[in-house]
Amino acid sequence: AKNLTSFIQTLQREAEKIQIVTLTVAYNFPEPDLKEMAYLLTTRVGRPVALDISVERSLIGGVIVQYGNYITDYSVRASLNQFREHWHRAVVQK
Repeated sequence: AKNLTSFIQTLQREAEKIQIVTLTVAYNFPEPDLKEMAYLLTTRVGRPVALDISVERSLIGGVIVQYGNYITDYSVRASLNQFREHWHRAVVQK
């Protein structure tokens, strides 16, 4: 029982070193692209990452990146929404 407790504690300490990054994508990315994203995010986050990937076709293209309190939306849907808001303010509200 003591060895099991020690093993579980070691496993927990190691797991805490990993940052889970949630990627919401418009379509499934090829494995090499996912590895490159994981590498780039590891350098940005400053520690190893584990990717949690979900597909949401309504994004049209791009990706939403979330970890900790950080969220950035690089999706085509977000860009189109932003364009629509700017257009509305520039044209409709004049």
